Amino acid sequence: MKKVFFICFVAVVTLFSANTAYAGWEKSGSSWYYKNSSGNYQSGWLYDGGTWYYLGSNGVMKTGWLYDKGTWYYLKSSGAMATGWVQVGGTWYFLNGSGAMKTGWLKQGGTWYFLHSSGAMATGWIRDGGTWYYMKGSGAMATGWLLDGNKWYYLSGSGAMQTGWLSVGGATYYLNSSGVMLTGQQVIDGKAYVFSSSGALTASKVTGWVKEGSSWNYYKSDGTKAVGWLQDGNKWYYFNSNGEMRTGWLLDGQRWYYMGASGAMVTGWATITGREYYFNPSGVMNTTNFTSGGKKYTFFASGALKSTTSYTTYSKSLDEMVSIQSKVNAQTDLYRNEPSYVHKENITLVEGNPNKGKITGKSSIYVYEGTSKDSRVVGSIKFDEKSEAEVSIKSSHGDWYEVVYGPWKNAKDNDIKYYVNPSNFSEDDFQFLSLSQNTGISASEINSKILSNSGILTGKGQSFVDGSKQYKVNELYLISHALHETGHGTSALSNGSIEVGEIEQNKYVSFQSGKAYVAEYYYDGLKWTWKVNEETNFDRSKAKNIKKTYNMFGIGAVDSAPATRGSVTAYQNGWFTPEAAIIGGAKYIGEKYIHHSTYKQDTLYKMRWNPATPGTHQYASDIGWATKQVDDLVRMYKNLDYYTLYFDVPVYKN
Repeated sequence: MKKVFFICFVAVVTLFSANTAYAGWEKSGSSWYYKNSSGNYQSGWLYDGGTWYYLGSNGVMKTGWLYDKGTWYYLKSSGAMATGWVQVGGTWYFLNGSGAMKTGWLKQGGTWYFLHSSGAMATGWIRDGGTWYYMKGSGAMATGWLLDGNKWYYLSGSGAMQTGWLSVGGATYYLNSSGVMLTGQQVIDGKAYVFSSSGALTASKVTGWVKEGSSWNYYKSDGTKAVGWLQDGNKWYYFNSNGEMRTGWLLDGQRWYYMGASGAMVTGWATITGREYYFNPSGVMNTTNFTSGGKKYTFFASGALKSTTSYTTYSKSLDEMVSIQSKVNAQTDLYRNEPSYVHKENITLVEGNPNKGKITGKSSIYVYEGTSKDSRVVGSIKFDEKSEAEVSIKSSHGDWYEVVYGPWKNAKDNDIKYYVNPSNFSEDDFQFLSLSQNTGISASEINSKILSNSGILTGKGQSFVDGSKQYKVNELYLISHALHETGHGTSALSNGSIEVGEIEQNKYVSFQSGKAYVAEYYYDGLKWTWKVNEETNFDRSKAKNIKKTYNMFGIGAVDSAPATRGSVTAYQNGWFTPEAAIIGGAKYIGEKYIHHSTYKQDTLYKMRWNPATPGTHQYASDIGWATKQVDDLVRMYKNLDYYTLYFDVPVYKN
């Protein structure tokens, strides 16, 4: 019986084992599965031991983020569904009791948080529904005062960032449209206020000057901005329709004003962008000519000063000036075509040539305007032992020969008086123009407008500009003078066709058109002087350092031997290029005349007549020299759009 029972027991156990499956977790490789009581692998949500899990359609347990039916869940590494706060990859998320990821506002433990649409907890500034909030580093919403960077903000109890006026703790603050608390002087709704460094309002209104951005404004006692004209102290200011202070040119009505850099209205004389203007006591720009303080002023229609005429009174009378000038070789070419005579007693005819004569004796002979020694002396011919000065005879008249003489002859007193008398010329005649100020014209403008067809001077504008700036001599005067002296850049003295070499100390040779002229500076027993002689068949090897010379202003070109003396002067000064001659000439004129420490001859008139010390230090002997310089100078000024002329007119005592 016992045997039978044992066999039955084994059979029952075997039967039971074959028909019952075990339910629970299984691991295969790195994946977990859950087999249910039916022996099948579970899929979908699984609640086991008070915890939810999720198994995929293949039965594998999920971990990490899970999106199921429009909702996000997070499954821990154990597979357990997370709830509450969870940090994933350094970012915090919140999952509610059902495991669903939360977005938007969340209140936890009395604290508000904000979760982005991704579920990530927000920190820093966020904008929600048009309102700004600030979330601390913990994610908690900030309220009250907030210092972010170096700026203060205020957040209400709801966390909303405040703007505009704010009253807190009995103090008033103002937060701009960005929520930033303002300090210092501020303009709000057209009125000015002052806030302390803590932001608290200290004055309800501000009057006076307030700088807003880059503009200055003025607030009146009623707190409004000044518009239009305003007098502050003894100065006037102008504000546009926005209340901004104006500077620079101002057209009000039909009148021009100028507001300085400080905004103050300018009165009197003012230099603006290199031009001079005059504004009357009311600030209105002047455009009409007037006389003040003994000076006459003229203006362009633009209001820019055109000319200033001053008057200098001298101790000499006009007649005294004429008397002095008549004694210092005053020359004129007015009578170049009038006959000239010498007495036959001073002339020996050249044998075989009745039209040539030599001077007899050893002194100069006079040349007369008539056939009488009572006639006016128009000049003289100097006897020279080496050259035995010759004269060309045109005809015979009793005891007289009519000879070729000129074009320069002694001027008559009436001729001198005409040119010396300033009343014979307009006050704005350019012979009275101050030559110590340049115009600022460019080299390119000079070359294109003035020197485009001027021989050796063509294209030399930069040299005139350089000479003008270095020696403070009006560049247009320099050009005018050079054009006159060089025959518009064509004379032999200016174009490099004359060569000069040094024979020995104080002795030079000038080669001109195949001829040689020797110039020597020597002591004649009374004084040092020059003598010039033509030498035929001159041996060129006797001269050293032979160079081409250039002289643009006729410096040293005395009437008796202009080409020789002028070329030697150029050689002595090193004027071996046109540029050197122009700049060197500017130096000579500036130092010797215009800026001379004693004479200060800064007008053509002064250079010619030297009214302060007449008869000395005069640039030319030609009585018409000053007026002959004027035409080119006037023409050049007319080419300029703007300029200012300064005239100095002499006045002689009665």
